[in-house]
Amino acid sequence: MYRSWIDAQARTVGVLALTGKVPVLAWVTRELTDTPQVRDGRVAGVPTTIYRPGGGSRWPALVFLNGVTARGRHHPDVERLAEALARVGFLVLVPDPPRLAPGEITERTLTATIAVVRTAAGRPAAAAGRA
Repeated sequence: MYRSWIDAQARTVGVLALTGKVPVLAWVTRELTDTPQVRDGRVAGVPTTIYRPGGGSRWPALVFLNGVTARGRHHPDVERLAEALARVGFLVLVPDPPRLAPGEITERTLTATIAVVRTAAGRPAAAAGRA
C-alpha cells in the first residue's frame, strides 16, 4: 500500500509540473518519462485523440472530456493535460462528442460519450478492462 501511495504522489507531481509549466520539475519529469504516442482517430465513431504512454503495453485508461471549448480536444490546455497524464502512465482518450464544443449537451452527446468509454474499457491496452 505504501508503494502505491508513493507512485500516486510521483504521478501527481509529474502531472502538476507539466501542466503548471514548472521549469525544473517539468524538465525532470520529461527526462524520467517516455514521450507518449499521440494519434487522432475515431473511437466508437467519435473523433478522438489517443495518448499512449511510451513504455509498456497495458495502462489504466482515462476518457477525458474537455468540456465547452471551440477548439475541443485540440485546445492547448487539453493537449498539455492529456500528454502529462500519458507521460506518467495513463492511456488517455480525448473525444469530441457531438455538440459538446459549442456547449450543447444532447442525448447524442451522452450516447456517444458512453460508447467511447465502453470502447476504451474494451481496448487490449486498457488495464483491468476498465476506463
